[in-house]
Amino acid sequence: MLTWAWVLGILVARLCEAAPLLSLSAGCALAITGLLLVRSGAPRLGLLLSTGAVAWWVALPVAGNTPALHDGTAWDLLARADGVQRRDGERISLPVELEHARRDGVFLRVSGRYRLSVPALREPVAPADLLLLRARASPPGRTCNPGDCEGSWRAAAQGIDGSLHVARSELVLRIDAPPSGLRARLWRLRLALQAAIIARLPAAEASLVAALVLGERGGLDDATEARFRCVGITHLLSVSGLHLAFAAGLLFALLRRLLAWAAPGLGRTRPRDRLAALVAAPLVVCYALLTGAEVATLRAALVVTYAFGALVLSRRLRGPDALAFAALSLLLPGPARLFDVSFQLSFVAALATLLGVARVAPRPPAPGVVGALRRLGHLAGQLVRVSFAATLATAPLTAAWFSEVAPMGVLSNVVAVPLSEMLLVPLGIVGASLDTLAPPLGVLPLHLAGFCAWLLLSLARVLAPVSPVFEVAAPSLLCMAVCAAALFYLSRGPGWRRLLVAIFLVAGVQAGEGLVARLWPTLEVCFLDVGQGDGAVVLLPDGVALVIDGGPDPDGRALLGFLRRRGVRRVALMVLSHPHPDHAGGLAAVVAALPVEALWLNGQQNADPATRALLELAGRRGVPIGAPTSLQHGGVSLTAIGPRDVDGALRADPLQSENDNSLVLTLAYAGRRVLFAGDVEAAGEQALLRSAVGRHDILKVPHHASRTSSSTALLDAATPSWAVASLAQGNRYHFPHPDVVRRYRSRGVTLYRTDRDGAVTLRIGPRGAVSFSCARATGCHAE
Repeated sequence: MLTWAWVLGILVARLCEAAPLLSLSAGCALAITGLLLVRSGAPRLGLLLSTGAVAWWVALPVAGNTPALHDGTAWDLLARADGVQRRDGERISLPVELEHARRDGVFLRVSGRYRLSVPALREPVAPADLLLLRARASPPGRTCNPGDCEGSWRAAAQGIDGSLHVARSELVLRIDAPPSGLRARLWRLRLALQAAIIARLPAAEASLVAALVLGERGGLDDATEARFRCVGITHLLSVSGLHLAFAAGLLFALLRRLLAWAAPGLGRTRPRDRLAALVAAPLVVCYALLTGAEVATLRAALVVTYAFGALVLSRRLRGPDALAFAALSLLLPGPARLFDVSFQLSFVAALATLLGVARVAPRPPAPGVVGALRRLGHLAGQLVRVSFAATLATAPLTAAWFSEVAPMGVLSNVVAVPLSEMLLVPLGIVGASLDTLAPPLGVLPLHLAGFCAWLLLSLARVLAPVSPVFEVAAPSLLCMAVCAAALFYLSRGPGWRRLLVAIFLVAGVQAGEGLVARLWPTLEVCFLDVGQGDGAVVLLPDGVALVIDGGPDPDGRALLGFLRRRGVRRVALMVLSHPHPDHAGGLAAVVAALPVEALWLNGQQNADPATRALLELAGRRGVPIGAPTSLQHGGVSLTAIGPRDVDGALRADPLQSENDNSLVLTLAYAGRRVLFAGDVEAAGEQALLRSAVGRHDILKVPHHASRTSSSTALLDAATPSWAVASLAQGNRYHFPHPDVVRRYRSRGVTLYRTDRDGAVTLRIGPRGAVSFSCARATGCHAE
């Protein structure tokens, strides 16, 4: 109950960013009510509420102490490595603790844990090594979109205060300071074990063994990870809780055997077990640190330590108590971990596994071969039941975080989990350890581990083509709550009747939400936070999607991620306002992933690589490409009103700049009009005015609110009530320009900004009601 009280306090604090007054009132109410209950004869309930109040206070957001570094310029930094380096795509990622900063002769004493990103490192960096580097610092959460907000809470969940970007590896120097301490020794042991695995096994098998035994995923290729994701066994590609639990059980059994052989006078069971538990507990913690101390590994280490402590103290062990102890131990020093996807998936899967095991009947006794077969079948049934429970429990979370569900995991885990946890991991640990100490002894177990890895790779290769992966829309909060209630109902007892009731309950909520959407058709425009660029998605009342520009990211992470979370399966229309990389960058990724029915261009030729890649891919995919026309669909109209040449015709003017030749669009629904002004500047705005722009309720601010845009003439002609500026945090252009902001403010225009508010979502109801919401938890700070 203390854990639940602590979680309640964290959730109340989470409201503080969006509604500080509400959060303050709720936190004070928790504290006052708790104190009153303690004094009035209900100490247990009062203690729980008081615990929640303490959690609320601890979890309140705290401003960082390194804002001076986040100015977009390079600093000379002295930092200390604070973890294990990992490969992140084409770059190396390493957590560091800042100590000093210098620029232009000015020294600052700074602190904070940052994630260093560098193309490569000249030599491996150990924990506690001192580094001298030249890097650009940025705050956490550069972009924030619905369902994918890398804001302060997400970063705090990983203990990160910001990011350091280094362009070249020679800008990172390792100061010759021999590492010392437990973490450094474990790091050297990790390198030795990894070298032994790589030396004895083929590349593919060695990469998988290193990932499962040491948590080193840098050697895995994208194809392998994609196959494991399709088959539903991605959780095996790191040192999961099951890995550590099986390793701890094996270590405990081995220590008991050694103690029975070395000290028979300890007694038959109890003293020997206590001593084995006392020796095994610190070794388990060391193994968790050796593998990088991921959330799932720490959770398992805490559960195992709790179990060993119960054994030493002769206390009854209850699985839920051990899991609650692990959760509280992780949330006490880091309340924001509650909002980390790894934390959520790890504890939900562990709880589902625990309940699944608890519901399994005892093994039926029987002698001989028949009994052995019966026990084997019973074990297979246990594995299927536990795998089904874990897959079902984590499905809502995987749908919410990744917009996909892989049901094949129910069956594939029945084979993959025993193969990896009971064979590959123990053989890999023993083989790598023996090969480091006495090389000839480690050859056989390492090759056996490699054979298990080959079997796992083969399993994934065979099952991936026939494994369905359902891309689903991210469920609403109501649907998530109903899923949690349905899973709790299922956990109360077995039976197909309960399963059918749970399925109908969830399906009923989904159908109800769909009915509400049909009865109250709403137009939604999401001005995405794509950094320094433009990107917007228009969702028509019937779910049809339009894309207007795609931001600068060639992977289209923000744009494609939003489309998938909203369940978009095709794009009816894609618009590139003008061929600049900050507008065209992410569109090719959408064309590669989803069917696109039409692509509008402004007709101006350009050598931009992102635009060329888009056009080449669109040509191969058979996407119709042409000049803008007019789109009418479900009461929504999209019309191009620019660019205009000197004759007033709707076409690009060769005498104008690429910005001024941007496609300018008018979106109309329920009596409201939205103006997408692209990157037009003064000349382009004057051309628009000659064609009678007319009144628009909402304006997408032209050219990221630069000084040369948003002229008084345009604002007087359009007379918007609301405006949205798309720009990046701390951009080097220093947008928005103060003069532009003053022009909007003087006319009473409500101005939203993606650099401050994250993605801005506009909704227009069937009767013309307008509402805005912002992705950042701090809420909208419209000017």
